[in-house]
Amino acid sequence: MAQLKLNRRVTVRAWGHTQNEIGSPVAAEIAAWQMWAEVEDRSGFNSTPYGQTLWQYDYKVTVRMEPSRPIASNYTLDYNGKRLKINSTSPHSEAYRAYLVMRCTTISVSEGGVIPFSQIGVYDYITNEETDTFIVDILKGKYIFGAFKDGEEFEIIYEGVPVGRQVLFARATGTLTWGIVFNVGEDFAIQYTPMPILVDYNFTASSVTNTFTALAGKQIFGAFKDGKYFRIITTGTPVGRQVKFTKATGVFLWGIDFAIGETATIQYAN
Repeated sequence: MAQLKLNRRVTVRAWGHTQNEIGSPVAAEIAAWQMWAEVEDRSGFNSTPYGQTLWQYDYKVTVRMEPSRPIASNYTLDYNGKRLKINSTSPHSEAYRAYLVMRCTTISVSEGGVIPFSQIGVYDYITNEETDTFIVDILKGKYIFGAFKDGEEFEIIYEGVPVGRQVLFARATGTLTWGIVFNVGEDFAIQYTPMPILVDYNFTASSVTNTFTALAGKQIFGAFKDGKYFRIITTGTPVGRQVKFTKATGVFLWGIDFAIGETATIQYAN
């Protein structure tokens, strides 16, 4: 294995959430620590999603693996004055799992870009038998967003049969079924939160309108009209790319009318 040059300092940040006046989750940092890393600048390009300029620079960041502090792909890194989103994590070598490789892009949208999570918990377990299935009471009803076997991140699925680096999670019972059988002494770590699942509500206009009713009492955090992001307000009259949401009644009032066939997507906590 080529000698790594861990000569750059990065800050790892884990995110939680608080709630604003309409009950929507707002990003809040809950943990941060520094690590030495090897950072390779890979490539860059410009795109304009939802009318906002977003510069994306690909980085390959390698750090020492710390089983007590697993890094999930929803964390961010700070490096050289930039905030990096972690797109994927994998061991540097399948045979020699001393280092973790993260492939990242910069986050530069002016109004954020981190999807927040609520209070984060970590469940660690060392196996004492050969098995691929575990029932964990503390995970019943929880939302899990990070699953690691011996420090290696697995994809979380909710239906079907797990294969290879996948783990099937049954939320109602807290059951984890892994795509690879555990040997005695191997360990896994699960990162979890009590935050409810985030889902989409879709609306298609059947007439010219600027209002519809849905999701009364729900917590919403994203509103889009034909793919364009609208700012959510709770008071006043919406203008332009704004939408007023009255939580008690579920009434949405948009600053721009819908033509017949135009669509809206509302992201909310179920």
